[in-house]
Amino acid sequence: MKTKYYQILLFANGEKRELGGYLDKKTRVRSLHLISDKQPKCKINNFLYFRDCSLGKFSNLDDYSQNPLDNTILNKLKHCEATSLKMMERYRFFCGLYTYEGRINLYHRQVLYWYNYLKKHDINQLILSNVPHVIFDYILYCLCKQLNIQCLMLYRSSIMLGDNISLYLLKDINSHLAEISELYMQNIQTSSKRVISRRMSSYFELRNANQTKTNKGSNTLKKLNFKRILKHLKYKYKLVLHWQKYCSLSDILFRLIEFIRSSSIKEPPTLDKPNLNRKYIYFPLHYQPEASSCPLGDNYVHQDLILDLLQKTLPSEICIYVKGHNIKKGYSKEYLLRQKCDSRTHYINRKYNGFNLLEKCLAVVTITGTPGWEAFMNRKPVIMFGNYFYQTAPNVFKISNQGDLIEAITKILNGRAKTTEVMIHAYLNALDRCTFQGWVDNRYSSFVDYSPKENNENIAKQLIDNLAIDEQ
Repeated sequence: MKTKYYQILLFANGEKRELGGYLDKKTRVRSLHLISDKQPKCKINNFLYFRDCSLGKFSNLDDYSQNPLDNTILNKLKHCEATSLKMMERYRFFCGLYTYEGRINLYHRQVLYWYNYLKKHDINQLILSNVPHVIFDYILYCLCKQLNIQCLMLYRSSIMLGDNISLYLLKDINSHLAEISELYMQNIQTSSKRVISRRMSSYFELRNANQTKTNKGSNTLKKLNFKRILKHLKYKYKLVLHWQKYCSLSDILFRLIEFIRSSSIKEPPTLDKPNLNRKYIYFPLHYQPEASSCPLGDNYVHQDLILDLLQKTLPSEICIYVKGHNIKKGYSKEYLLRQKCDSRTHYINRKYNGFNLLEKCLAVVTITGTPGWEAFMNRKPVIMFGNYFYQTAPNVFKISNQGDLIEAITKILNGRAKTTEVMIHAYLNALDRCTFQGWVDNRYSSFVDYSPKENNENIAKQLIDNLAIDEQ
């Protein structure tokens, strides 16, 4: 048997940049390549700054261009191309990414660089501290899939501030917690309520519409004061200095033009007091751009496609209540330009309590949003268009096409989508066994009672347990 050594490419910002040191102590790491926001203390073979990676600022591109791109490579990555171009929305005011040519040039440069990088350094393990969503990490992920390089990624379940900040590992962004279904069925067969931990029992608070307990309410817990205002201003100043090297005069002009153009796009009229006695589906929109919809929503990152499917599939007597996201303006300009309303589609004032809409609805529609998990905890059916930890929960209907949607709606209207307390307890117990305490978003570190070192130890243990088999 031949001993396997790891050539690891790790992307991790903040304190998690030190993860490599924990892995090196416990595994046979031959080389460690790190993409991060700062140089780590642990020993590494190569360091790349993550923002330069996102925007293709490779100073050594000539060193990683020996194997040219051709149809064979690019055709295998067609889906990657489409998703990557959409991801570039988050950087559309930088490096000329407001044009197709600017975006496709960056995409080709990224694919060329990372394809050669993986081959030259014989990388056999990609580790991402989050679901890939900032262009280069997604391209790396897609290339590794094509080259049969194992990927390990971290993602979080729904946050309950102060009580439940949990992570889970995944190897494929389309398959979350593959083992949870079997654990759930084992629990269900006992036909009794399973014991669940305090970590998981915190989710029952979602039945009380506690808006400040989930990640959606994280900002509401922080009171404004002079120190916080000063800290925010310093942060903004550093942000401007950070981004100026990626911004040209033409980028600034485009931002100005976009601001003027966006101001002329009107939001749809909203209802302040929707009729909750009617039959309706509740569709809270996602904030974008975020990993929760791109890449986890696949083509349904375009939320108007979901709305169009609902309008053309739901029986005519069922209304669609759409609610914009609470952050910023609630609707992206792209969505407003693409969406089409019919007579039974109504937009709800964003200040209206979403829990009231959830309580009375036939089902909640989401890509991967927290409202879907809130619906499950409140024994409501969920129509889900993306990939997330609760996608296999009972009466969560995973939708790929109109046929899936017709089947889901039929079951819901026929009363065959009833969620019981036993089901919820069984699923929470299974979820408890598939997740672990930890955080990857630095903003959540202040809501936990364990140190960054303990957090890294937790994550490293999970990564080591899930690395490819040592002997081959």
